[in-house]
Amino acid sequence: MSEIGSGSWRWIFYLNLPISALALILLIVFLRLRRRPSGSVREQLTRVDWGGAAILIPSVAAIVLALGWGGSRYDWASWHVALPLGSGLAGLVAFVLYQASPWLREPTMPLRLFTRRASALCLAISFLHSLLLFSACYFLPVYFQAVREASPRRSAVMLFPIAATSAPAGVVAGIFITRTGRAAVGVSDPEVRRLLVDGGAYEHATRAFMLSLESRPGVKAEVVRLYVDGLRIVWRVSIAFAVLAVVLAGFVPSLVLREEVKTEYGLEERRKRVSSDRSL
Repeated sequence: MSEIGSGSWRWIFYLNLPISALALILLIVFLRLRRRPSGSVREQLTRVDWGGAAILIPSVAAIVLALGWGGSRYDWASWHVALPLGSGLAGLVAFVLYQASPWLREPTMPLRLFTRRASALCLAISFLHSLLLFSACYFLPVYFQAVREASPRRSAVMLFPIAATSAPAGVVAGIFITRTGRAAVGVSDPEVRRLLVDGGAYEHATRAFMLSLESRPGVKAEVVRLYVDGLRIVWRVSIAFAVLAVVLAGFVPSLVLREEVKTEYGLEERRKRVSSDRSL
């Protein structure tokens, strides 16, 4: 943790490795599948939607590549960005059409999931929730470091309340549902302005960059105003999405969940007999 303010950002990737290894070990130790696989390995492999995966994975990779290149390595109007972006979007359309084909027995994404109002609204709310959650994770550090001039370590500590409460809040919400059933801002300095365009504002949203402007208080005030006005738009859009999600939640119909399912995947529960049972 001492390398947060001075080390490379790649340690964030390596930090996930021991956590993932621990999760894998716990999964192997505690997860017991009560359902035995039916059929041979070859028969099980034939049930995999290989065609859908062959269409979806390259399409998503092309879109991510285009979004990563746009404005940084190439201009947005360059064919280096337009070609993978267009081909990726076309691939997504082809994936949806392929999933709707009648000869596909077990599609990766059955379109019947979107035909019912309850499932469609729940998926839409889940999408909006993910959008709001990740926007907070991305833009709050920008606010902490660029406006509040917090160090990267201090920024992580200030972001910790969201990370620490998101999962428990989801658990509480799940229990509740189970129980109830129911602007263009200018910067006068051309050198600083050049650093902030084409995604540079996000890249330079650090305490070190803001401290480098101490000798030019007028320019620093303009940069702070730029971040404040830009983040104000982000918060307003996030509030709009949150309000939309709340409105959509009101239209989700109440459904009685089935108590019996065909599949038997789950965790094995070891139940201890009470003393009265032992006596019997």
